[in-house]
Amino acid sequence: QCPYHGWTYSNRGKLVGVTTGKEAYGNKLNKTDLGLLAIPRLEVYKGLIFGCLDPQAQTLENYLGDMRFYIDLFVDRSDEGLQVVGAPQRWVVNANWKTAA
Repeated sequence: QCPYHGWTYSNRGKLVGVTTGKEAYGNKLNKTDLGLLAIPRLEVYKGLIFGCLDPQAQTLENYLGDMRFYIDLFVDRSDEGLQVVGAPQRWVVNANWKTAA
């Protein structure tokens, strides 16, 4: 099992859980030092949250450009907004995860 994947964080970015922490790191893992960093730019468009690591980047509106038209078509289909229906689909395959990435 990968000792990195499966880490969990609080809503404030504090590391609260490490999969196989003791087995992978012994007593050398200091969760206090491994919290998430703040994202320099965070914008919301139609309820979708976008984070950008470059504080000098163009605005989200400019970045999306003409793609906003297609996002609007998708998001504005219902007055109630988007709704996720059903559980996520998951597969187990014998493969290198980097191939899909």
